[in-house]
Amino acid sequence: MRFARFLFAQADDTPSLGVLRWSAEAAVDAAPSSIRHVVTLAIAAGATCDEIVATLEAVSPVTGAARVVLAAPKVSLALG
Repeated sequence: MRFARFLFAQADDTPSLGVLRWSAEAAVDAAPSSIRHVVTLAIAAGATCDEIVATLEAVSPVTGAARVVLAAPKVSLALG
């Protein structure tokens, strides 16, 4: 838990925090409603659609391709 607090403390700007939260959602294969909520918050905070999609690529080595494939349609629906 201390590491998670460290990561969130390092995200000194709001868009980075939104993208960080989204990457956590992708890593745990969250429900579509949860992903939609976090993606909406990230966009409202100033993150771009490209940054959110790039997060899938960034977390792929850690989460594995299967999680990315499962998250891709969910984020696509969240982005509209």
